[in-house]
Amino acid sequence: MFNNYYKCNIFVFQVSNNKGEKIMDEFEPIYNQYFNLVYKYLLCLTNNHDLSEELTQETFYKAILKIHTFKGNSKITTWLCKIAQNLLFNHIRHNKKIQLSNDVSNYS
Repeated sequence: MFNNYYKCNIFVFQVSNNKGEKIMDEFEPIYNQYFNLVYKYLLCLTNNHDLSEELTQETFYKAILKIHTFKGNSKITTWLCKIAQNLLFNHIRHNKKIQLSNDVSNYS
């Protein structure tokens, strides 16, 4: 089913679209350009480096899987941060041990 491997800081995942075509070559510039922004956004929300890195990786993994749903009605940064925020809320819902930071002004 998957035919392309992409190595991130923490894990390796495989990506292809439904036709078996590689999409990582197209997504890699987005990953490189916005990784730090998403990470800093999550870091401001969580005040936890490890969790922020983990959720950032999950954000881009989910974005790659759902890139076909991005319509372009908003900035890609808005879309990525919304994915990150939803993953954080899901994490909090399942692991009620995290306390959110009140300072979200310095994420960019």
